[in-house]
Amino acid sequence: MAVRYMTEEEERYLWHAVGHDPLIASYLSNQVHYGQDFMRTAVNLPVCERCESAALYHEGGVLCPKCGHFGRNKGHRVKNHLKEGWFR
Repeated sequence: MAVRYMTEEEERYLWHAVGHDPLIASYLSNQVHYGQDFMRTAVNLPVCERCESAALYHEGGVLCPKCGHFGRNKGHRVKNHLKEGWFR
């Protein structure tokens, strides 16, 4: 498998998606503390439909801790968002 490096735009989006939010940071820190890989955990988070930040699964839907949006649609994950170039 070939190594693919993120472009500068993808790096900025990933920082937007997982940075600046204490709940997401706490979740990722907890996962890494218990042996999970940071990047694998971060890119498997769902994306908020409204603000394009990383969100969390909650009660059959997706809850965004940044903007408070709750959607029943499971949407897509951060890795698909990056792969398809859907970020702004």
